[in-house]
Amino acid sequence: MTASASSMHPPRSRFRPCLARLLPMMAILSLAATAPCEDVDLRALGRANHGQLAGTGLVPADFDAAQSAGLFVGVNDFSDESIADLRYAADDAVDTAWFFVTQGLIPLDRVWICLSGEPSKPATRANRDALAAGGATITTGSYDEVYDAMYAAKSAALAKGLLVLQFSSHGVSSDPDARAASDDLYLFTANTRKSDPRNRTIDLGTLRRDLGATGRAQRTLILLDACREKYEAGQKSGDASSRLSSKVAEMMKDVRGTVTIFATKDRGFSFPS
Repeated sequence: MTASASSMHPPRSRFRPCLARLLPMMAILSLAATAPCEDVDLRALGRANHGQLAGTGLVPADFDAAQSAGLFVGVNDFSDESIADLRYAADDAVDTAWFFVTQGLIPLDRVWICLSGEPSKPATRANRDALAAGGATITTGSYDEVYDAMYAAKSAALAKGLLVLQFSSHGVSSDPDARAASDDLYLFTANTRKSDPRNRTIDLGTLRRDLGATGRAQRTLILLDACREKYEAGQKSGDASSRLSSKVAEMMKDVRGTVTIFATKDRGFSFPS
């Protein structure tokens, strides 16, 4: 069964505690420092951290990190000059991928990172290079590349693993004048056009329905940091710790299905940190 905040309705007594575990987890992730990588063996680091995590007893018995996969998308630069560029979206994608890899939750060769523009922080650029050298797939943030990587990650994630889909970009609902449903969001890729903002975008509703119908991973986490309307140039827009990995593991014990976390409210926008 697939669970999400809007499209499906599991019993409240079980679903609300799941969200209560996820929200503090994401608050810690937003504060997690990204140390620069200097000759770090990422696979060894991931195994060590995952071993420590397993020793806490928090890891679900049916979880196998080798079956996990992740897609991490960060779009700083847009080919349409009328769409405002962002500053830290590429950093968000790399930093989030770095966390899941170094905590041993996703193997390096099952990571896809789609970037448009360079990360701003030197440490993040170094970690991007280390992830690529270790076997992660890094491509552009164009629609075709993001779409292909998204379905590669979905296919790679197996029943006992965790599928992570993270997007940092702009977003828009189909009806800006109405209150958007949580499924009504189109995520911009690098070649989305202002004149047709629903073309060459990732349709969140279609994605979640597809995951429910064909996804094999029992647990899917969708992380969205997308300005939900404020995307025109000239408008203000948004430009690892062991404690967090323990919270991820604890969360997985009680969750089956898909949970989507938005960084902004309806018609809201992000700020650079």
